[in-house]
Amino acid sequence: MKILESGKLMSNNLAPIALFVYNRPEHTRSTVEALSRNMLADESELFVFSDGAKNNGDEKNVAEVRKYIQGIKGFRKFYITNSEKNLGLANSIISGVTSVINKYGKIIVLEDDLISSRDCLTYFNQALSFYKSIDKVYSVAGYSPPVKIRQDYGYDTYLIPTRSASWGWATWKEVWDKVDWEMRDYKTFNNYIYAQKKFNYMGNDMTGMLRAQMQGKINSWSIRFDYHHFKNEAFCAYPVQSRIMNIGMDATGTHSAITNYFNVSLSEENKTEYKFGVEQDPEIMEESRKFYNRNLSLTNKIKAKVKIIKHSMTKGQ
Repeated sequence: MKILESGKLMSNNLAPIALFVYNRPEHTRSTVEALSRNMLADESELFVFSDGAKNNGDEKNVAEVRKYIQGIKGFRKFYITNSEKNLGLANSIISGVTSVINKYGKIIVLEDDLISSRDCLTYFNQALSFYKSIDKVYSVAGYSPPVKIRQDYGYDTYLIPTRSASWGWATWKEVWDKVDWEMRDYKTFNNYIYAQKKFNYMGNDMTGMLRAQMQGKINSWSIRFDYHHFKNEAFCAYPVQSRIMNIGMDATGTHSAITNYFNVSLSEENKTEYKFGVEQDPEIMEESRKFYNRNLSLTNKIKAKVKIIKHSMTKGQ
């Protein structure tokens, strides 16, 4: 294990933040307000990407979101990109991240339903600085699921293979540039049962999600980013104390379900320095594996779908 001994991060070396918004004004407001309270917010540059309305029913909320983001305050600089057409979350993130990371070499990414701790940007920036030189760490997570971690574990992060994070994350240009979004080797993977089982190690839903992506049933950037980690035997660094809390598991999002399996308490540590682990911890890996396999099982996914249906029926009454 290694410990980062870092001085104060300079504002001209801070990672830019990309925030992706769509049609949820209140969620967006909560996300931006929390982010602006971060200790490094006023030294950071924020790029907001607003996707276009998918249909007439979304136009009002999209317009309301766009009106709100025009008045964002609390950051060194902020930029807005409004898409005239609906790109969808996957294409919006791939194109938006690419445009920013090509200029800055690194990036912190949030969506419009993520509440961040006050030290979230500090954590991300120090982690990006530290792990850049650590082989096989391809991304940094802001959210950490409620897995059991022993009290005497002496580090602020732990490493998980294959499964990256979509609820607040960060990465580097040299990693992002090499992602094969077209999945040109999928046919080989799909014919190799051992590879599929290995891909499912950190959650038995992963091969199914990748198959659904290739069949056009879903449009996910994150499962393809996971596959990039998998192909290269790479890791995502997760925080022991979650720096992100998801407030969108209420059926308001395009891909969100109604569930409390992933509820966490947001970190209140307000740290300025962190101890970053660089070795796998077998106990934490096993606890993480059990968590994902238990909570992302087919049974629990069906339960979440049923909740969405009931929620929609209630709203329609």
